[in-house]
Amino acid sequence: MEVKLKRSKCSCTIFKIPQKYIISYKSKYKMRWDFCILLLAVYNSLIIPFDQAFKPELLGSALFKALNYIIDISYVTDVILMFMTSYVTNKG
Repeated sequence: MEVKLKRSKCSCTIFKIPQKYIISYKSKYKMRWDFCILLLAVYNSLIIPFDQAFKPELLGSALFKALNYIIDISYVTDVILMFMTSYVTNKG
């Protein structure tokens, strides 16, 4: 028994985002932002294990707590920006 699937002509897009809100994946600013996020991830990958292993007093200071909050806010902002970044499909 052979089953043939019919393709629907309707688009699955619920709404269109205006072009001015779309960030190009080739954008110079997007590449800089991604590099900054990469540096923050490297910083976290070094500091978090060090903090958990040795519990230095310096990392418990208000300055480092504020820095950690800024890094967390940067990660959340990055997730939001990724939803507005363009991407390439097989169709181009």
